[in-house]
Formats: sequence, structure tokens, C-alpha cells
Amino acid sequence: MKITNALTIPNHLGILVYDVDVKESSKRLQEAMHAVMAKYANMQTSDVAKMPAIAATRKAYSTLGKSPSRYRNAAEAMIRRIVKKQGLYQINNVVDLNNLMSIDSGISIGSYILDSIEGDIIYKQADTDAYYAGIGKDQIHIGSLPCLHDRNGPFGNPTSDSQKAMVTEGHHRILTVLYGFGDTILPLDSYVDALHTYCGATRIETKELVACADVTI
Repeated sequence: MKITNALTIPNHLGILVYDVDVKESSKRLQEAMHAVMAKYANMQTSDVAKMPAIAATRKAYSTLGKSPSRYRNAAEAMIRRIVKKQGLYQINNVVDLNNLMSIDSGISIGSYILDSIEGDIIYKQADTDAYYAGIGKDQIHIGSLPCLHDRNGPFGNPTSDSQKAMVTEGHHRILTVLYGFGDTILPLDSYVDALHTYCGATRIETKELVACADVTI
């Protein structure tokens, strides 16, 4: 499978592909999540948008013509929930680790079951009138957002993923994408360590994909 980064604005994707048993999160992973959440205990909601990775994502959204306040990226939305003492949902080990790494870095991250993706992947701006069924949501407007597309259309972006390739329990080969903008540093090595520690993942491959380039996974 080839992944092409067709966005022309400054951006790069961190890509991890791995085998894993998707199941309930361990106590160890839950404790790690609470430890990361605790570092936001004294933050104000007005401070969240100033975090470097989040600020870079907001700038990218504005450049693409999408309001970063109306369509907040997932990392910003989760950290705002934590700051407002609303907590986060627990889903499964892969999604919970996805969220832990996201709130720790401020980088939006999406995870997808590879078998649910058809053909090659292109990362590009969605059509202005594009919609898809979001996870836990009805049809959501994704027009102008930077989105991952397979041969059947868009399925993931830094704000909200679709139901198409959502991670469910069972043994799967997973694609995880870190959505970086500007000069944001992507914590790929830390993510690999965390996959070993908290998920027991195997056959882990990593790549980094800059704008207007492609890689094969």
C-alpha cells in the first residue's frame, strides 16, 4: 500500500504499522493516562491553543480555510476536556494509547484497521461539501479539512475519524498516523516503546512522510 502526502502546506505524517490484540486497557495503561492528565491540573482553557503542536495545527487549519475554533483538532479537544475536569472515555488499549500519546504531545493521532482500508491512501484536503459518519457521531462536515482518503473516499483527519476503519477488539494490523504541522517533532520512537509496553504490539514499522511525497507500507 502506498501513502501519498498531497498537502502542499508545511506538514509531515508519522506512520506506524503493527500487529496487536485490541482489548481492554491494562491498569498500567490507565495509570499512565491519569499521570499525563494530571499535568494539566492548573492549566486554563485559554492556554491550550498556545501549546506549540496545537498552535501549528490551528495555523494549518486557518491556511486551509477551516475555522480552528469551530473545528478543533482532536488533541486540543481532549486537552480542553481534561482542563475542564470532564475526563476522557476509555475505549480499548490501542485507542487509549492513541489518546495518551496525543494529550502528552499535543499532536492529533488517528488509528485505523488496515483491512478496512481499500487501495492506496492519499492525504489531501477534503472537498468543500464532504461529509462522513464520525465515530460516535452522525454525519459530520469535513469539508476543507486535511483528510486521509482511500479509493472510496475520506476516512480520517486530525479532528474526527470516520466509522469506516475504527479500531475494534480482536487481532488486527493497525495503521496509526500522527498528524504533524509546521516544525512539530513527532514522537515516533516513544510511540514504539509505548506500543511494546502497554499493548504488546509486534511487527512494528515506522516511517515519516513529508509534504508532497509518498511511502510504501
